[in-house]
Amino acid sequence: MRQLYLARLMGDYGYECRRVAVEHIVCIGRAKKRADIVIFDEKRATAPYIVVEVKAPKLKDGREQLESYLTATGAPMGI
Repeated sequence: MRQLYLARLMGDYGYECRRVAVEHIVCIGRAKKRADIVIFDEKRATAPYIVVEVKAPKLKDGREQLESYLTATGAPMGI
């Protein structure tokens, strides 16, 4: 599932490989979590721009998890 999403982000939407991180560590308090995919800002290479959390269709909604990643990273967009 994640590989398909990566292929779409880079192939269809044109995000460069240098701007994409897989299993990017996100610090939430003392805990270290991993966001499935993070796309970094074009001008600020260390600033997350988009955080993507990929879930299988039958798994529960990961909305809260994504929102916590957005808050922790300061990324303006989440998918």
